[in-house]
Amino acid sequence: MSVLTQKTPEEVPNICEEEPEKVLDADDLVSPSAVTRFVAFWIIGPSASAGLAYVFFLVVPI
Repeated sequence: MSVLTQKTPEEVPNICEEEPEKVLDADDLVSPSAVTRFVAFWIIGPSASAGLAYVFFLVVPI
C-alpha cells in the first residue's frame, strides 16, 4: 500500500477547516514544577561541581 493512497485519520482537519477543539494552551505545554526543577539543577549542579573540585584540589596536592 502506498502512502499516497492511505486515508487521512479523522482527527486531522482538512485544509481551510477550523482547528479541532483539542488545541493545547501554553499552560498545558509547560509545567511550572518542571521549570523550577530545571532551573534549580541548572544552578545547583555547576555549583556543587565547582565546590567538590575545589575541595579535591585542596586535599590532593598536584
